[in-house]
Amino acid sequence: EIADYEKNMDTLRQSYNEAAGQLADLERKNANLRLRPTDEAWAEAYTALAEAQNAELDARVTRDALLAVEGLKAENGTLPEGASEELAEAWAAHEAAGKYGVDLLCEPAGDGVRLSVHGTQGHAAYPDGANNALTALLGIVAALPLSPDAPANAAVRALADIFPHGAYGGEGLGIDQADELSGPLTASLNVIDLGEEGLTGKLDCRVPICATYENCCAVAMKAMAAAGISASGELTAPHHTPGDGEFVQTLLRCYETYSGRRGECLRTGGGTYVHDIEGGVGFGISMPGFESNLHGANERINIQDALTAVKIFALAAHDICK
Repeated sequence: EIADYEKNMDTLRQSYNEAAGQLADLERKNANLRLRPTDEAWAEAYTALAEAQNAELDARVTRDALLAVEGLKAENGTLPEGASEELAEAWAAHEAAGKYGVDLLCEPAGDGVRLSVHGTQGHAAYPDGANNALTALLGIVAALPLSPDAPANAAVRALADIFPHGAYGGEGLGIDQADELSGPLTASLNVIDLGEEGLTGKLDCRVPICATYENCCAVAMKAMAAAGISASGELTAPHHTPGDGEFVQTLLRCYETYSGRRGECLRTGGGTYVHDIEGGVGFGISMPGFESNLHGANERINIQDALTAVKIFALAAHDICK
């Protein structure tokens, strides 16, 4: 039954990948092609569903294979008596994988089990558009029946509480905040290294204008200290240029002239090339509606958008310098 299920899923995956490839080819051949918002929403929803189903399938196959090897049967959705430690871990991992929507692989490794988790990559400034494999792994490991006395297990559980999967606003640290100009704070736990000498990690925070060292860094470090984790960090002041000045208004007029769209000031958590230039603004070159896969696989630009941007830049240089 498991083999048949995998075969059917492989067929569905192949059909989906072929359709996705055809869509990518169509987009490459038609630089001006724009999907309607409803089409994009359906495509994103389908992709998310497929990823969640694949993750659940991988974990379920591992769990069911161990059940068969140990000659046990699962009744009423509960772990059967006499299950090995390896099966108990795979069981908990399967339940967690369905919850987090990640790809999970469980495999024997020496005297233990190796868990490999694959999420969906994204930009640290927009963590809600990704699926953080690291926070998912913390949640999965924290759910396993491991010794609560081991320091490493305690540290993982503490981090899972502070950085719950799917929460990107710094709520677990007590630093969630926002303002009208720059929007909400985002906090993304992106790196963890657990070795013989301890556990280290790196947190990427993009803060609004209202954030200060006192209401952000100091509060976060205090929250981690309460969980037995020492932390250090500093705050780089957010960059803001008022949109009603002549410089910005000139850029907006140039944008409207060649794009045919209404110009407006935007905000981003990304560190642009003018962050340290007073009065500077990030300008171009992507147009609304195009997904560039910034800092990710298959990063790209739209050729027609780039050509339009050249005209906008030339007009802006003329109008600013005249």
